Amino acid sequence: MLVAAIVIPILFTIFLFIVKKDKKKYRCEWENVGTIKEVSSLRGKIIKQLSEKKRYYQHLYTRKIRLTIETKEGVQYEVIFEKPIKDGQDYSFPVGTIIHAHGQWVETLLFHANRIEKRDVVERLN
Repeated sequence: MLVAAIVIPILFTIFLFIVKKDKKKYRCEWENVGTIKEVSSLRGKIIKQLSEKKRYYQHLYTRKIRLTIETKEGVQYEVIFEKPIKDGQDYSFPVGTIIHAHGQWVETLLFHANRIEKRDVVERLN
């Protein structure tokens, strides 16, 4: 009985430290989800939007948005934008909005965005 009284709290403490370390690591990774080098940019009008919410770790979620945009030349590209869901952040892009996406090309018609600006609001003010 004496051995169990000593071993069980030690195991519990070790387990607690391991869980805290993992939680901190996953939170740091979660905050950097979707961070991509801004090598190029793409501008166009949103034709279609698909949005999905994914669980990253325990209570941490990410939002993955796939936008189909059309440029002035009439070419359609797919833009993927993924970011962590934090309190009060809204990543909504209504159809018909003109956007300016900054990120990098993955394939010929596939673009991963690090940052997206809604340009129609800015252009109306200028």
